[in-house]
Amino acid sequence: MSGDADRLTAMLDGPLALVRAKLSLHPDARPAETATELLEEKRLSAALARHGNHHGLAPDAFLLSLWSQKYLAVVIIPYIALSLLAGRPLRIGMDEAAFVLDETGEPVALRPPEGKLTFTEGQAGDIVPTLYSVHLEPAIARLKQASRLSEKALWGNAAHYLEWAIRQMERHPAVDRQAAADALAFLSRQRLEHDKPNPLKDAIHYIEEAGRTVRRRKVCCLRYRVPGVEGCGTLCPDRKIREASCMTTN
Repeated sequence: MSGDADRLTAMLDGPLALVRAKLSLHPDARPAETATELLEEKRLSAALARHGNHHGLAPDAFLLSLWSQKYLAVVIIPYIALSLLAGRPLRIGMDEAAFVLDETGEPVALRPPEGKLTFTEGQAGDIVPTLYSVHLEPAIARLKQASRLSEKALWGNAAHYLEWAIRQMERHPAVDRQAAADALAFLSRQRLEHDKPNPLKDAIHYIEEAGRTVRRRKVCCLRYRVPGVEGCGTLCPDRKIREASCMTTN
C-alpha cells in the first residue's frame, strides 16, 4: 500500500470511523462481488430476495429503493471522504469496486481494487464528475431496469448521500475548501456533458419552515412502505408521510 494510502487509512478514526466501517481493505476474508457482478439481473434478484425475506415481504420497488440506499451509502460515503482527503478521485469503476453483503443481502462494505486504496490521475475538480460517470450513472440505470421505481427516486437517494457526505467533509481540516465547493457545485449544475440534464439538481434542497431551515428531498424514496423501517422525518417531501414519520420517531 502506498504511503499516501497508509496516511489516509490512519485518518479513518474518530469522526471518520463511519468511513472505515464501510470499507473492506486487505486483508479481509469476506466474499465480495464487483458492482457489475452484483447488479447483474440474477444476482441482484437473489440479494433482494434475501433482503425481502429479512423484512418479511416479497421484493418490490419499495424494497429496492431501501436496498439502493444501502448500496449508494456504501459507494458514496467512503468515496467522497477519501477522494476529498486525497484531492483526487478514488478508483471506483463498476468492474473495480466490489461489495461485501451481510447475511440479509444488504451491502455493508466497499472493497476498492485488490482491497487497497488507489486513486486516479484526476484532479480535485474531477471527484464528483468521476463518481457520476463511472459508477452512479451505470449503477442507477441497472437498478432502474430491475424495478418499477422511478429514476428520480433513485437519483434522490444518491443525492442525499452525496450532499450529506460533502457537507460533512468540507469541515475537515485536511480537505481543501475549493475542492469541497466544486463537489457541491456539481450537484447544482443545470446541464452536464453533452447537454444532458443533471438528475442531481435540486434533488436535495433547503427550505424555510416554521422558522427554521429544513433539508428536504424533491421525490419520496418510498422506504416508508417497508415494514419496520424508520421514516425519513423532515427529509420526506410528502407532508402526510412526514408528519406520520415525525410522530413515530419523536
